[in-house]
Amino acid sequence: MTTAREEILRRIRAATAGVPAGEPAAWDPDADDDPAAAYHRAPPQPPGAGALVARFAERVAEYRAEVTTADRDVWRRSSST
Repeated sequence: MTTAREEILRRIRAATAGVPAGEPAAWDPDADDDPAAAYHRAPPQPPGAGALVARFAERVAEYRAEVTTADRDVWRRSSST
């Protein structure tokens, strides 16, 4: 009988068995030569996203949560620093 911990470690070892030893532990967008694989912090919003945000804000207000929305340009400027 194996413990849950042993099972998780077994699955991790099986999943990473073919990874070369020199491969970095995490993806570095600055070191990636493929521009198509660039990391985008602010993906385009799908149609109707504003309505989803409004519904979310309405629902979490029931739990006394405070939702602050910002213009996408303001968000981009603040997240690029």
